[in-house]
Amino acid sequence: MTQLILQPIGFSPKGFRKPTRWDYWLFHLHQRTAEYYRLELGKTFQVASPRGYTGSLTWAEIQARYPITIWNGGNIVRDAVMETQLKGQSYCRQPYIYAFAYFHPPMTPNPQEFDWQGIHYSIQHEGNPVGMGGAVGCENWGCTQSGPVPGGPGTNIGGDVMLWLACGYSASKLISMGWPASAWPLKDPHIYDKIIMANAHEIGHSLGLGHPDQPDGSPMKMWMWEDPATPYWDLHFTDDEKATLLATGLLS
Repeated sequence: MTQLILQPIGFSPKGFRKPTRWDYWLFHLHQRTAEYYRLELGKTFQVASPRGYTGSLTWAEIQARYPITIWNGGNIVRDAVMETQLKGQSYCRQPYIYAFAYFHPPMTPNPQEFDWQGIHYSIQHEGNPVGMGGAVGCENWGCTQSGPVPGGPGTNIGGDVMLWLACGYSASKLISMGWPASAWPLKDPHIYDKIIMANAHEIGHSLGLGHPDQPDGSPMKMWMWEDPATPYWDLHFTDDEKATLLATGLLS
């Protein structure tokens, strides 16, 4: 079977500039994550050159359409992905997965209360409409093939201050741009390691992995990158997770 290819995509609203050399930095991030997979599994995926898109709406127009909440973050990204489809971007090619980076202006803190998978969360929503990441099956974008993974390999979504940190911006620079100084990623000295692990986490979802029921030192642990006690540079897939990843036949 052909080796899996990860396609990075950068998106920004009309009139808003992406980070300087965003394409270089996204490629570097995904290459670092591919190296992590190779170290863990002895096999990995390829990384394609990033593609960039600009939306037809300004950020103010998007905010007027969707009040910023965690769940409306999904609507914001959905519209962006669909707009890139209208411009010719496919999300159905095999053996591809897509890493969709949504670059947007700074946002002010917005506390959120919500229930998910039977657990109640109360978080300080610090400048971030969709979280560092999420995985969306390709069937959500009109794809019909099933592939070796249920629903086919899908799309990983990123859209917060961590993307800017991954693109080489310092915490002081981002605060001067208007990102809230209270945002925990801006205070974390190991944030780039955590971004790599968050990326490995979302790619794992695209290849069929879920969240473990208990903390186990795996990058698939839910919310693992917010726990300061986690040794992010020493996280490892479990044996079962490794078996699932290798069974896809997509890594070589």
